[in-house]
Amino acid sequence: MAAEASSQTTEAISIPNLKSQSANLVLCNNLQLYPQPTDALVECLKRPVLGYALTCTPSIPTTLVHRAHYTSNALFDSNNQVKSVVYEVVDSKGKTKKVQQTKEKFAEALRLPVYNSKEMVVPSADQLVEMFNEMGYTPLLEKISMFKKNQLPDL
Repeated sequence: MAAEASSQTTEAISIPNLKSQSANLVLCNNLQLYPQPTDALVECLKRPVLGYALTCTPSIPTTLVHRAHYTSNALFDSNNQVKSVVYEVVDSKGKTKKVQQTKEKFAEALRLPVYNSKEMVVPSADQLVEMFNEMGYTPLLEKISMFKKNQLPDL
């Protein structure tokens, strides 16, 4: 019995992990350790869209982030949509320079997907009603206008 308990302890310790070298982020991806409704979330976290963006550099000095934030200005197009952003950065030689970047170029640099608004899928009201009812919404939802967040089931 003691050997059996020791074996279980070893299994619990040697659970698989995903580890990022540069940021020391650890994700335990053993589905048995989480509630069943979170299985899809854990699976998605194994290959996150933001994986590269969150781990491409070990750290960024906060002074650089503050400078970019406080010096940023949005440039708008004729439809009053943000076309690009201009901000100051400090290069490797310590010189300050202004950078103009579009959303697409920013996403591309971080290896994030870029979507056109035409490519995005917007679910219909009927699809939303069906999804909430499948999640266990009580009482059964008939119209999306009747939706109340507090009627969703607990995880």
